Amino acid sequence: MKIKHAIVYIFLFTQIITAQEKTTISVFPFQNKTDKQYEWLTYGLSYMITESMNNSGIFNAVPQDQIYKAVSDPGINFESALEGKPNLVFAKYQSTWNTNIFIIGNFTVNADTLIIQARVCNLIMSSCSSPVTVQGAFRDFKGFYFLMAHVTESLYDLLISFDVNLTRDAVTNSRDKTRQLAADYDGYKAYIKSWMALRNYDDGIAASGLNNYSDAVRFFETAKNLDESNALNLGSVLSKSYLLRGNQFYGQGKWDEAAGDYTKSIELNPNNSGAYYNLGNVYKSKKDYGNAITNYRQSLTLDSTNLDAFRNLGLVYLENGKNAEAIALYLKALSVDDKNAASCYYAGMAYDKNGDAANAAKYYRRAIELDNTLAAAHLNLGILLKQQKDLAGARKEYELAVHYDPDNAAAHRNLGILLMNDKKEASLAALHLQKCLELDPNQPDAGVIKKNIGILKKKAGKKK
Repeated sequence: MKIKHAIVYIFLFTQIITAQEKTTISVFPFQNKTDKQYEWLTYGLSYMITESMNNSGIFNAVPQDQIYKAVSDPGINFESALEGKPNLVFAKYQSTWNTNIFIIGNFTVNADTLIIQARVCNLIMSSCSSPVTVQGAFRDFKGFYFLMAHVTESLYDLLISFDVNLTRDAVTNSRDKTRQLAADYDGYKAYIKSWMALRNYDDGIAASGLNNYSDAVRFFETAKNLDESNALNLGSVLSKSYLLRGNQFYGQGKWDEAAGDYTKSIELNPNNSGAYYNLGNVYKSKKDYGNAITNYRQSLTLDSTNLDAFRNLGLVYLENGKNAEAIALYLKALSVDDKNAASCYYAGMAYDKNGDAANAAKYYRRAIELDNTLAAAHLNLGILLKQQKDLAGARKEYELAVHYDPDNAAAHRNLGILLMNDKKEASLAALHLQKCLELDPNQPDAGVIKKNIGILKKKAGKKK
């Protein structure tokens, strides 16, 4: 038993020593210098070289998953490295991977010929080899195999100049792996594309988590183009990313960019009610009311419970003097949710604009009953009460409006004007009118308000 244990220990020790003697190397993606349809070759080449070298028995190539994460670093200057000047950013990853040797290259496609240029660089020596150029057919097994076998052997020749020991068996093993991978050219291409699609999908998810929707859109678009079998079902997630980026553009006042993203979101998902609603908002902001109405209506067709779409479509009707249409719309919104304070408020506003004071007051009161903090409902109800000579009721509503929205210039104005008629309240009236001017200094009758403030202050002074 002791002899058997000794043999096992010797075997394990030999394996450890062998593993330690392997040369660790990293193969970076090959830069695409041609049409985007060949983008898959950026990793198609580096992945095949990595696997071929790993099978040699003397190299330990860094997995392409780790390489993928590294190349997202904006500090890596591939062009500089291709010119034989490796930059220090590479060192950060090479120290992590415990290797100083890396391979970098680019490729172009000319008709049926793939032209590959590559260098081997050594950070310790701060130098790169002269570039090697290999070209050949690549659209079938035989051509692709011979081309990649030639690339690997050319790289081995360069590695020898960096004192890397190479054996005949290593070359044979590399050739075997290259033949295995190239045996099904179309299958290999599909595999690499799906691998790249998944990597970009993961990057898109990460970017979305950081609310970086421009990057998310870019990653998801790349993933979608690579995901030929639609295994990732990216239409929905990409539609959502365009919608969210569109929201960012809208918040920045970039309406054309927002409209473009909302339109793209709809193209990817025609059932996206939110995209139609937001596109309606863009047209409303641009006062293109026809297109605004069309998109709000489509949003409601897809989601009849979208109260925001009811609200904004009603506002478009009100802005265009279509008060009856707005009333009907808000009543329909209340049929969806009769306890929605905002819908009650807008129904009151529509009746108000249509000259129906009784129904306007009814819905303002209902809105306040559902949400007592609605300053606008208090203000508008106060205006109606003043018109009905109910000054005490109007004052109460104005004061509540100011209480719940201290920065509401119109509420301060109406309360100040109401108090002007009460000699005992001259000081308080001046205070509210002054606040009104501070909040809205450019209002049309600012001059008249200033004069009234002066008169009120004199009255208050005489009273003292």
